[in-house]
Amino acid sequence: MTQIKNILFDFGNILFLWNPKNFIKEYFFDDPRGMDLHFSDKGSELWRGYNRGIITFKELIDSYNEITGINKTKLKIYIKEFLPKKIAPLDGAFELINQLKDNNYKLYGLTDNFPNFIEYFYKNYKDISSKFSDIIISYNAKSLKPEKVIYQYLLTTNNIIPEETIFFDDIEKNISTAKEFGINAYQANGPKEVKDILLKLNLIK
Repeated sequence: MTQIKNILFDFGNILFLWNPKNFIKEYFFDDPRGMDLHFSDKGSELWRGYNRGIITFKELIDSYNEITGINKTKLKIYIKEFLPKKIAPLDGAFELINQLKDNNYKLYGLTDNFPNFIEYFYKNYKDISSKFSDIIISYNAKSLKPEKVIYQYLLTTNNIIPEETIFFDDIEKNISTAKEFGINAYQANGPKEVKDILLKLNLIK
């Protein structure tokens, strides 16, 4: 393996909790309409469109209201306030980021994500966000993993050499696309698994 200089992270279930079924159950209680936001065909399409940056927050709320009948105010609070707080850092995530930064690795994010959480992230986790050289977000790249566009956007924007980069994601198809670009990519679930891989590769001690 070429000397690794860059470490690239997915966010959901690598550094932060992402469990929409539990989030929905907690917020909407026994209202089955809540599941339609992420798990119906139309709801999933809308959410991906919001993450891709091709529909606005207002369009998302209006469309969710139309397909579910859920009150718009309740929907706005769910996405703007409830979700960002629930997408909490996983145990050991920030400690790992600090350790890697102290070891002089350049850190990058590559995340399919939505504006409300990213705003919350930069506002509330300044000490951690400052450790990243760049965070590529789907709505800026107008592309979602595992599409090749978002990977090319990352590499081109930051002049990253793929062979000098290691990437962690919890979804196998996202790993596969990264490997097509020559990135050293590993599927993992949470900071502990990431750290175990880094230890085995002798990238940390």
